[in-house]
This record gives sequence, C-alpha cells and structure tokens, in this order.
Amino acid sequence: MRTGCRRCCCGNGPAFLSTRRVIIQLAVNLLLAASPAAHGDSPGLTEDYLYFSVFPEDVNDLGPALLAAGKENSLGPAAIAETLSRHDWSIDMSYTSSECRVVGTRVTLEVTYRLPKVVTTDDEVKEVWEDLFPRIVNHERQHKDIAYEVSEQILKELSSLRPARDCDRLVENAGDVVSRLHAVERRRQRAFDKRTIGGETEGIIRFEVYE
Repeated sequence: MRTGCRRCCCGNGPAFLSTRRVIIQLAVNLLLAASPAAHGDSPGLTEDYLYFSVFPEDVNDLGPALLAAGKENSLGPAAIAETLSRHDWSIDMSYTSSECRVVGTRVTLEVTYRLPKVVTTDDEVKEVWEDLFPRIVNHERQHKDIAYEVSEQILKELSSLRPARDCDRLVENAGDVVSRLHAVERRRQRAFDKRTIGGETEGIIRFEVYE
C-alpha cells in the first residue's frame, strides 16, 4: 500500500475591502512534507500600518484634502482610508492508495491599513483631526474583524474537509472552500460599508459639521 504526506500552500488576496475592489490571487504549490502537523487552533494575524500625508490649508479644507489624497493614493473617489486583507492558508495531507485526507491546517490573515496622516500647524485642524482620526481607525478595524471571522471559518472548514480519492482533488476542494468564503467576505464587507454609509454614520465623512 502506498502512503505518504503532502502539503498544499495557498493564499487568497490581497483583497481591497474598504474600497470594494477585490483582487484574488490563488497560487497552489505542492511540497513534500516530512510529517503531518497538528491543526491550528486559531488563525494567525499580522497587522501593518501605511500612512499617506494630507496637507489641508484650514479646517474647511480638511474634508476636500482628505478625499483628494485618497483619490491620489488610489483609494477611490470617495474613500479616505482602506483595509487590505489577505488569507494565507495551507493544508497537510496524508494519502494512501485509496484516499487523501487533511491532517493539518494553518490560516493566517495579513492586514494592511492605509491611513491618512494630516500635516498641519493649524490648531483648529489639529483639534478636529484628533477627534476624527480614531473614528477612521475604528471603522477600518471593523473591516479587519470581519476578515478575521472569515479566516476562522476558513480554518474550520478546511480542517473538517472530507477525504478525497486523491490529493489533487482534495486541494481542489480546499480551494473551492476558500473561494466561496472569500465571496462571503466580500458581501459582508460591502454590507458593512452600506450599513455605515462608508463610515459616515460613525462620524467619518460628515465634514460639513466642521465648516
């Protein structure tokens, strides 16, 4: 009887969630594994922060300057920040002559926040920005929370995949699971932005109150 172990490493992402632009890159590399590994208890998480500078002339220019900087940095015509996420996943497989099964699973969520950094000497702008910036960060971190919940579901479903007749089919089934859940995430992210009007209900884009 032929037995052995294989590892499949894959990734879905990056997904540009806040601006509702999604790019899916799915690469499958099959590597020989010396021995099966245990299932991960929870997804890993890495977070990175990237900033772009904004130079408002005064408090009345803060909103337009933020939107212009967002557009200049490819965030979209009405976005002032974004959260990028990528789900990296791998499965360890054990196979015999009759079936291939999952014996180990890992999922890591990689998150990058792209955020504005207001540069000013105007005290009024500073006061407004000190109130506004935490709201922006809170909104973007809620996008991260949605992505992490999906990572948890990816880990759960990959860990419980039914055995397949061969490892190529098992890898295909795993990819189908990740693609399906990635679509679920896109819908949830869009629904969140719709519900909060892109953060407006959280006090992010209603610049007119400061004019």
